[in-house]
Amino acid sequence: MRGLGDFQRRQMTRGDPRVREVFSRLRQLLDLLEDIVSHPYQPTEPPKSAVAPPSPPTPMPKIVPTQQPAPLLVSIKEARRLIGVSNTRIYDLINDGSLETVRIGTRRLIRYSSLQRLAEASNE
Repeated sequence: MRGLGDFQRRQMTRGDPRVREVFSRLRQLLDLLEDIVSHPYQPTEPPKSAVAPPSPPTPMPKIVPTQQPAPLLVSIKEARRLIGVSNTRIYDLINDGSLETVRIGTRRLIRYSSLQRLAEASNE
């Protein structure tokens, strides 16, 4: 488990071993929910049934790209994916002040604008 010292691990060995499994599954669930929020589901057309008669072809509508506003904050996991570095490198960038973070409860989130500044600085 992440973030546990020797003392915490020793205390956990005396408890029910299923508790560790529950928290592991909970972490997986939270990661999945975070993924769902950052990449919303876009439904596709339902499959046509064989019973319905074929409909006449309809002209294809023009696809107009919509620009979604950039997120204000991203998770460590999303920042890691966006810039393609490891967790260690992300935390190094946070510690040296290259990335600005915000704490909301126990979560640490990175300002999207600081990721953009970091990318622009690396291009120069």
